[in-house]
Formats: sequence, structure tokens, C-alpha cells
Amino acid sequence: MTDHKPMIHKAELAGYSSIVGQPIMLLNAQGAVVGQLALIGARGDYKLMVAEIADMLNAPSRHAYRVGIEVGRGSAAREIKEANDEAHACGAEREAWKDRAEKAETLVAECAEYLKEGETPRQRMDRDHKDVLALMELLVAEKVKVKALKDGRHD
Repeated sequence: MTDHKPMIHKAELAGYSSIVGQPIMLLNAQGAVVGQLALIGARGDYKLMVAEIADMLNAPSRHAYRVGIEVGRGSAAREIKEANDEAHACGAEREAWKDRAEKAETLVAECAEYLKEGETPRQRMDRDHKDVLALMELLVAEKVKVKALKDGRHD
């Protein structure tokens, strides 16, 4: 029978953190990293949780480590499922927006022949609106002239 030497000698907090969380580095007896744990989807003070987990991993009997695994299986599973469901919903929403953007790009491409160089569709609509207003003013002026002619007045 050979002596079993634990592969994980010590757990330390990594010298960095990210928006995901604070990693825990698992070190062997020589101090080399043999693994990494990350607390994902934690609410509240995740750094405190990570410190507690590292302390549990460093416990002499590792009983706390086994307790931590059981707690994780019970409470985190629901939160992980909820996070996955939210990510899926966000993905579907992203695809819907992507489809809308592609349709908008198609519509812009279809009207490109009517745009001046460097003009956007919005600018074209504004220009057309101003043109229509100017034409309406001319029409009103002409109607006033016609009415005056009918009434026998000459302005």
C-alpha cells in the first residue's frame, strides 16, 4: 500500500478578482497551482464567502470542505439554473434585436439610391418634409391669387 499524499496542499485567494468573482487557487505542496475554484452567481459579499471557502479547504480534517460541497449542491443548484435561464432569455432577446437590426439595414440599403452622398435616411426625410412645407406655402399663395382673380381683384 502506498502512502497517499494529498494533491491539494493549500488554498489561497488569487491576487486578482473579476466581475465574475474572486478565484481560489489550489496549490500543491510545492506551491504550484493545480486547480482553481470560482464562486459564480453569488449574491452579497462574495469576497467574504470566498475567504470562508478557502478557510474550509485549509481545515486540517477537510470536513468543512465536504460540508461546503453539500451546501453548494443544495442551494447553488437553483441559482445556477435561474442564471442559465436568464442567460437563455437574454440570448433570445439578443437574437430578436439582431433580426430587427438586419431588417433596418435592408431598408436603409433599399433607399440608398434616393440619398445624397453621405446623407442618412433621417436626413432625407427631414429634407423631404421641408420641401413639402415649401410646396404647401406656394399652393396656398396660388389659391389666394386664384380666389382674388375670381373675385375680380388684382393684387
